[in-house]
Amino acid sequence: RQPVSVLTSWVTINTIDEAIRLLDLARKRFGQALTSFEIMNRKSLELVKKNLPQIRIPFTENLPAFSLLIEIEDFESEQHGQQILENFFEEAQECKLGQEIIIAENLSQSLNFWDIREHIPVAQRMDGYSVAHDVSIPISVIALYVSNITKEITTTFPASTLIILGHLGDGNLHVNVTIPNDQAPPTKTLIDHINKIIYDHAMSLN
Repeated sequence: RQPVSVLTSWVTINTIDEAIRLLDLARKRFGQALTSFEIMNRKSLELVKKNLPQIRIPFTENLPAFSLLIEIEDFESEQHGQQILENFFEEAQECKLGQEIIIAENLSQSLNFWDIREHIPVAQRMDGYSVAHDVSIPISVIALYVSNITKEITTTFPASTLIILGHLGDGNLHVNVTIPNDQAPPTKTLIDHINKIIYDHAMSLN
């Protein structure tokens, strides 16, 4: 059975804990109709803004700590899907979840939201050498994991940019460290050191 409508929204949040609480609420309200729940950190959007200015990013005057790309399917009608999504966000706001919220008004705006997400790796490569990692973390400890690696990466490699994005719903994250073009090319020793930080913290929490 094909969905009658697909609704996309962009939500800003302050913390990963807030994102996880919003994810729990979305699962309760939408069930299998929730098809995407993507998270992106501020640094990832800053790279898109810097290197791909033709891509429009919501709330660029004050980029949030994290942004979410949420998508649901509806099998009744577009109007029905719109209403249940608006009801969901009203409930979320009552629970102090989500700061700024945009529900895509048309296909063009929806595609723009996805363009941002899909061009983050492109913006990274334009900025320098990217040391990429895919990690799977239990949702309950994702906030702790991100906090731990952020502290260690920014302290050990202050010139680098830590990019975090991925599918929050299944705990799969892309954790990429970009060494900017104006720095010396990373050595194997440096790359191994970055890999060790990223994977050691993941293993310690799995």
